Amino acid sequence: MCVGRLIAAPIGHGGDPAGALAAFDRVRRPRCRFLARQAVRIARYGFGPGPRQAVRNALVRLVPANLAVSAGTRVTGWTPPDAVPGV
Repeated sequence: MCVGRLIAAPIGHGGDPAGALAAFDRVRRPRCRFLARQAVRIARYGFGPGPRQAVRNALVRLVPANLAVSAGTRVTGWTPPDAVPGV
């Protein structure tokens, strides 16, 4: 969906492919960096077998559901833009 809105649509209307790709990168890079940083943070809590995993799982079970949902909203609640200004 995002690729279609940010790359295919502008090119389909006669836009410059290089400009559409640059706009896509400008819009998507901050979100991708955020997700990559979050993945590194989460990985530090231990996904491999052993005591770290057991501790992590016990702590996650203690998190109230509403906090878990609100924490996930930043990732799952994202909506791609309809268009990129200047393209």
